[in-house]
Amino acid sequence: MSADGHGALIVLERDTGLEEVAETGVMIHADVSADLLRTIFAPRTPLHDGAVIIREEIILSAGSLLPLAEMTVHTERFGTRHRAALGITEQTDAVVIVVSEENGQVSLVERARIVRNLNEAQLARAVRSLLSPSDGRGPFGRRPPGDGTGVGGRAPRLVELSRRVGRSRPRRRARTEDEAAAAAARGPS
Repeated sequence: MSADGHGALIVLERDTGLEEVAETGVMIHADVSADLLRTIFAPRTPLHDGAVIIREEIILSAGSLLPLAEMTVHTERFGTRHRAALGITEQTDAVVIVVSEENGQVSLVERARIVRNLNEAQLARAVRSLLSPSDGRGPFGRRPPGDGTGVGGRAPRLVELSRRVGRSRPRRRARTEDEAAAAAARGPS
C-alpha cells in the first residue's frame, strides 16, 4: 500500500477490547489477508477512510471511526490518520499501523507514541515484538490475568522498540587484552 500511495489505518487489538470502536464501522469477521486489506484501503472505496480493527487473525471491522488525539501538539503535526492512531492508543493498549497517503511513510503507534518511516522488515520486527506470544503470553501478546508479570503483562514499550528496530548502531567489538594494553600505553587520544 505504501508503494502504491494508498493510505491505511490498521488497529491491532491487544488486551483492551475494541468491540465498541469496531461497531462504528462495517463488521466483517474475515480472515486477515493482504488482498483483503489492499481492497479495503483502495482509493475511492466506501471503507478506505476508516480504520480496520484486527482481533487475533480476524478482521473484525472496516471503516471504523477512531477517537482523535486529545493533545493539541498532535493536531498541528499530524494528519487525520495519525491523530486517530494517537487517539485510540491514548485510550487503549492497541497497536496501530499507519500508512500515509501523502508520502507513503509507514508508522507504528503504541501508547500515543509514534515510530515513523519504518521499512517492511522494521515494521514486521516491531509488530512481532509487540504482539509475540513469548514469556508465557498467549496469542498476540496476551497473558493470563494475575500471572505476576507486572504492569498488566504488557509487551515492550514502543520507545524500547525504536532503539532496537533498525536504528541501533552496530555493536563495537570488545578489545582484546593486548589491544587494551596497547591503547593504555599510547595514553589519551
